[in-house]
Amino acid sequence: MCMMEVHARQRRDTMAQAMAHNTKTVISDLEMLIKLLEARKDTEDVPEFEHAMDHLRHAYAGLLGLFGEAVARLEEDPEGHVHHGEHPHNEGTERSFVEEIDRAARTARVYETR
Repeated sequence: MCMMEVHARQRRDTMAQAMAHNTKTVISDLEMLIKLLEARKDTEDVPEFEHAMDHLRHAYAGLLGLFGEAVARLEEDPEGHVHHGEHPHNEGTERSFVEEIDRAARTARVYETR
């Protein structure tokens, strides 16, 4: 299991990405657990695990949306216009939406733990 830590010094987009990533990790672990239990023919608790996984998938979608909104906020000017290739908060540097997501992913790697 690979988890990303969250620290108060992180930006909002990095924290939202970490929460989405960690939730997805738990979903993946549940998928593996269910397959293992089915292979062992030990399926008594599988419905409960599947139910929990459904809730986590819903939470993951919400967290991923929050990550997208946080990154989008970095890309819009005070009037709410998104400028592709421009980043008004970066003091003259230009970065696209995709580049900003890539930056967030690279920055977040230092907070991954095992």
